[in-house]
Amino acid sequence: MKHLERVKEVFNTFKNKDEVYQTSDGEVFFRYQDAVNYARTFKDNSVEKFTREEIIAAIADPVIPPAETDPSMNEPLESEIPPAETDPAMNEPLGGKSSKGKRSKGKVKN
Repeated sequence: MKHLERVKEVFNTFKNKDEVYQTSDGEVFFRYQDAVNYARTFKDNSVEKFTREEIIAAIADPVIPPAETDPSMNEPLESEIPPAETDPAMNEPLGGKSSKGKRSKGKVKN
């Protein structure tokens, strides 16, 4: 029956309210009797009370369901992958000649 997202929305919108009542279909009321009257015709006509403190505690300590098994989670971490072999040719400058230490003379052409 708990539609906690709806209850959180109501508490975020109405900062001066400290308790609300929720019907089985998720509708939220500030007065218990209004919730009971609204739910009277439902098969599940139960009404549940929520306080702001309960919702804050639920947010602070959420129940996280166990994760489903994901095959990609079995891949090695980047730190576990051995480094690739390097190719010495990749360290040579293009054209095979080094221009290191040479300065161009004259004006720059446009």
